[in-house]
Amino acid sequence: MRILESSIYIEDLKKAASAADLGFLNGKKLLITGGTGLIGSAVVDLILMNNEVNSAGTVIYVASRDEVKVTERFGGSEYVKWLYYDALEPISFDVPVDYIIHCAGNASPELYVNKAVETMLMNFEGINNLLSYAKDREVSGVLYLSSSEVYGVKETSKPYKETDYGFVDLLKVRSSYSNSKRAAETLCCSYAEEYGVRTMIARPGHIFGPGASVKDRRVSSFFPYEVARGKSLILTSSGSQIRSNMYSIDCAVALLTILGKGNSGEAYNVCGKETTSIREMAAIVTKAAGTSLSYQEPTEEERAQDNPMNNSSLVGEKLFALGFEPCFTTEEGLAHTVQILREAIG
Repeated sequence: MRILESSIYIEDLKKAASAADLGFLNGKKLLITGGTGLIGSAVVDLILMNNEVNSAGTVIYVASRDEVKVTERFGGSEYVKWLYYDALEPISFDVPVDYIIHCAGNASPELYVNKAVETMLMNFEGINNLLSYAKDREVSGVLYLSSSEVYGVKETSKPYKETDYGFVDLLKVRSSYSNSKRAAETLCCSYAEEYGVRTMIARPGHIFGPGASVKDRRVSSFFPYEVARGKSLILTSSGSQIRSNMYSIDCAVALLTILGKGNSGEAYNVCGKETTSIREMAAIVTKAAGTSLSYQEPTEEERAQDNPMNNSSLVGEKLFALGFEPCFTTEEGLAHTVQILREAIG
């Protein structure tokens, strides 16, 4: 079963599209990279549902390397157009668009270590090419998908505001992700200041949802897949890390809210109003699936891939000030994710 055939997922999209203020997309054209990934696909799904619910008529150009994957994921919708795109290559297409959302890039911890060079270049060169494209074509807005990992390590139990920064080890290969995200954010602000490109930055917390890749080893993706297959979970840490988790559909609403209402050159945390630990997330998904939870020591390879931030909870006040309100609690979103994946896996 495809995700878009799930009645649970469809109802969640309808709920979000009905509540969101997406009028600025009416009759517009939007380009999105990484449109088949966890977050990007949720953005496309939400826009398509907004077209259905509110007759918005928004055309979406999904820029990726695989046309077949795009067609299969979005069912050949008349509002979805495919463009060839590789974040490591110069842009080869030339289409007029009103907005750009850049979601493409390596998004799994083992890639930050094993493909560190590609991780850095995708993050920096990818957004540079798109910002240059936007500058030359007077695009109305560019949204860069950054990460809460830009905050680094800081000895605090308080949630991070957009102006809070901690330590990132420049000489650690795992930092390829956080350092290139930091540099890309500065590049966005530079284009906004020097060339007047309206550019916003989104810093999502830990996003989960049924659109995650089966290869994604981040716990917010790995846990739901494991329990949906009927497997028990084994934590290889204390699970005490505190995180701001968010359902991918809520994340999509948040991103489009920032694109439509955000201030140029500014960053916005993308989070709900709840925080949970990894242990609590594991307990929620195992309860939803009826499986068990246990603990064991991590391997050296697992230690190398660990996110060094013990506290990555976020303050969402700037986002809420734009009018965003989450539609789903963490527990509700995780339970729906497990149910949808179970249906998809069969």
